[in-house]
Amino acid sequence: MKKFNKKKMAIVPSLLLITLALLSVPHLAETPDPYFGNNNVGPYTSTAMGYIVGNKFTLGESGTVTSISLYVATASGNARVAIYSDSSGSPGTLIVQSGSEAVTTGWRTFTVTGTSLSPGSYWLCFQVDSSSFKTTYSPTGGVRRLVSYAYGAFPGTFPIGGKSDSVLFSIYASYTTADYSISASPDTLTISKGSSDTSTITVTSTVGGFNSPVTLSCTSLPTGVTCLFNPNPVTPPAGSSTTSTLTLNVDATATDGYYTINVVGTAGSISHSTPITLEIISGPDFTITASPNTLTLAPGDSGTSMITVTSVAGYSDPVSLTISGLPSGATEIFDPTPVTPPADGSAQSTLTISTDPTVATGTFTLTVTGTSGPKEHTTTITLRIPTPRSHYFSVRTGTTKIIVTLTWTGTESITIQLVGPTETYTESGMAMYEKTTISVVQYTTTYNNIKRAELIIVAAASDQMWTLKIYTDVSVYQVSIETI
Repeated sequence: MKKFNKKKMAIVPSLLLITLALLSVPHLAETPDPYFGNNNVGPYTSTAMGYIVGNKFTLGESGTVTSISLYVATASGNARVAIYSDSSGSPGTLIVQSGSEAVTTGWRTFTVTGTSLSPGSYWLCFQVDSSSFKTTYSPTGGVRRLVSYAYGAFPGTFPIGGKSDSVLFSIYASYTTADYSISASPDTLTISKGSSDTSTITVTSTVGGFNSPVTLSCTSLPTGVTCLFNPNPVTPPAGSSTTSTLTLNVDATATDGYYTINVVGTAGSISHSTPITLEIISGPDFTITASPNTLTLAPGDSGTSMITVTSVAGYSDPVSLTISGLPSGATEIFDPTPVTPPADGSAQSTLTISTDPTVATGTFTLTVTGTSGPKEHTTTITLRIPTPRSHYFSVRTGTTKIIVTLTWTGTESITIQLVGPTETYTESGMAMYEKTTISVVQYTTTYNNIKRAELIIVAAASDQMWTLKIYTDVSVYQVSIETI
């Protein structure tokens, strides 16, 4: 019998990673954009049950983290991920974490609450609840901290102690970069020679907690026209907006006609612009505008837009209003028409657009025309009548309340119709409707909306089938329906 040589026996420390095998799968990297962390699949696999494992990474720009991804070599059980601040080279305070989620093989993405981060160092961490759960890693190239911890919600402060080494796990965080938008109101000005007028320029922090100075300028100015911004530059608060007043001065030597002026905002390498239409005239005239200039209606619904006729250079004659471009099944009423603006003042008419249940669906450009003698000016309104998407649900005997909660991202509006056995209720925009109460919550991430419609109904006398119809251009939304 061969004698056993004790000197050749090796002991595997229980706190260290256990190298199981080289992966047989291709070592292909994910290509998220943008991201920070390690998006490469490591050549080795290990388990980390009973520990919090973290790698230190650098974020090179401001951004809003939306998810954390972890590569799973062998799927078993559940996992949690989190981000910690860096405190002198060690994990510090918890910033954001996911819930506990079951895993599947491959890149597993955990959605987290949108969190704004500044450039700097952060720790991407994970936990697993099964010894059969295998992640991938490289033995060098990283900065790792491993500390004993029972599986559960991450602590507010990273535990003291543990082990540090250069192991690099396959984990990264995806984020949206900081950015802003720019708009002008009004975006059409009519100015007589020798006069001036103003427009409000709004700079909005849209994503990533943008809050840097934005310098404003004008391009494509016609001869004889100058522009002035007050103040300039402007700095929007993160997730909010700020304004500057643009004054356009038209010299007496300027040439009559229509011109497009671009208002440009510049913040480092990020530049955005918005156009303003300028009409230069020689004598008294009027302008016409619509607010809002976009309406989204469900079939059978109606909406209003305020038409404003403004006197320029003392104009004070009656202006008749008409509309063109309405789809079949839609009608309009102006109240009143004509309107007569006072000299250098304005007059308004309420335009009501009504649709019947058979109205054509689609997006339509409506032209509102103001006519006064030989003078004629127009403004446009975009009318959206989306094709509905239906959700069916049952209402049990005795039900007295139906609660619909919608979540979506974007600036588009959503109109809902609740269709029961005898009645139809419609909600859109911000209005309060009979038997319906509305509340809207605006998150710090701009344009991330939640809308909750609560409908009180007469107690259902029997089990009924209801339909929720969604009218919107939003491609992705979430909806929940609760009956009480």
